[in-house]
Amino acid sequence: MKKVMLMIAFVAGIGTIASAQTRQHKTPQQRAEAMTNRLNEKLKLTADQSARVNSILLAQAASIDSLKAAAPQGDKKGNRGAFKSVFENTDRQLSTVLNAEQQKAYAALKTERKGKIKDGFKAHRKHKAPEERAAMVTKKLEKKLNLSADQSAKVSAILLAQATRMDSLKANKAQGDRTKNHAAFKGIRQNTDEQLSAVFNADQKKAYEEMKAARKEKMKERRGAAVQKAG
Repeated sequence: MKKVMLMIAFVAGIGTIASAQTRQHKTPQQRAEAMTNRLNEKLKLTADQSARVNSILLAQAASIDSLKAAAPQGDKKGNRGAFKSVFENTDRQLSTVLNAEQQKAYAALKTERKGKIKDGFKAHRKHKAPEERAAMVTKKLEKKLNLSADQSAKVSAILLAQATRMDSLKANKAQGDRTKNHAAFKGIRQNTDEQLSAVFNADQKKAYEEMKAARKEKMKERRGAAVQKAG
């Protein structure tokens, strides 16, 4: 999944990491032109190569837009496969246009770009202090669930404990043991939900479950193709 996300981020802007809002307003033609210009600069394309590359990238951009519009919500595996197929097809077509040295440079360019995307993800994920995170989530729940002052105080304490435990677990998690780490984080979240359930009334519990479901769906969309925000 991560590999597909990196591929999408790469083709969405080979040069620089633009804001998602800016990318949303670019047409397929604009995106293809921007990527072609970047490849012209990096790979020293001939005029004929440039025209063919632009045509390939324009077809890719149009296909991506069509997939985004038609992608079934929640079909993580299906969406991932569809986007991956588009990118692989683009690479196959580009390989018939680029010479050996250009193909090597293109592969290096993709590798470099993926590294920058990873660094960007890490910077974005650089978390705030437990107190800040707990305060942010508590404020959101106050607004969405109409918490009383007493509920708000209890929720804040629960979320602070969770954030603190999460940080501790991240600092001490077993390297490479993904199953064990996943289970540990899941256990913390489940414990938090159980405690929050004891604080919320029936209507708030229902609203909270709906919030979690909506959040999961957004995460699926982002992972499936940062595409819901790229392009």
